Parts: sequence; C-alpha cells; structure tokens
Amino acid sequence: MSDKANDISRAIQQAQQRYDDLAEELKQYEKIKSEMSQLEVFIKAGKVILGVENKTEGKHEINKPAELFPNENIQPETHLQSIKKILATAQQELSLADLEEEYRKRGWKLSEPNGREVLRGVVLRNHKHFTKTFHGNVAYYGLAA
Repeated sequence: MSDKANDISRAIQQAQQRYDDLAEELKQYEKIKSEMSQLEVFIKAGKVILGVENKTEGKHEINKPAELFPNENIQPETHLQSIKKILATAQQELSLADLEEEYRKRGWKLSEPNGREVLRGVVLRNHKHFTKTFHGNVAYYGLAA
C-alpha cells in the first residue's frame, strides 16, 4: 500500500474510533436524561401529595431538569416516531405494557382506555421497523437493524 492509502486508512480508523466513542457518550446521555425525567416525575408527584409549592434549592429549581433538554419531552409527530424514540432510548426490547408506561412517564398523549391496543396496531402496521420476540406469552419489540 502506498503512503497515501495508509494515511487514508489511519484516518478512517480514527474516525471510526471517534464515532464509537461518541455513540457510547450518547448512551450515557440518554441514561442520565431518563433518570432525570423519572426523578422529575417523582418530585412533582411528591409535591402534589404534600401540597408543597415549587421551591428553589441552592441555585437549581426542582423543575429545572426539563429545561436542560429543551424539546426532549415533546411528543414526536406520530406514534411510530414515538415508539422508535422510546426503543432507541431503552436500547432493549420492550413489551407493549413497557411502551405504554414510557408514554405515560413522558406525558405523551395516548388513549387511556386502549393505549396498548393503539401501540399494537402501530407496530403491526409498521412491522418492518421492528423485531418481535416472545418471552413466555409476552411479545417484546425492538428496533429492526
């Protein structure tokens, strides 16, 4: 191989390594964002139960986490996009019950009486986007490669 080809090959390897590093950082970011969202829900629910108003602790207001990630909790335009976003964040297969629970945690709109059936319909109509496996008699869905 010529020196030029070796240089290009090294540059590709470095770019691939950086890409892999960034992908790992993104996974960590998603975990942190998810944990903050869960804590925010817990804090808000606790305040409602106690009848406590929002109070500032130190420099950070309790409800600040949502502002750290602007537009992150806004529901995507379609249920298909929403399901894909949840599965990408989870990085594992989820059941319809798990998907419905994630919708509720994020405050996204989903039919109260038959939300799971709505999600099932979206997954069935768009089956090429998902993988499906069974654990016992429960179907779990993941993102297709």
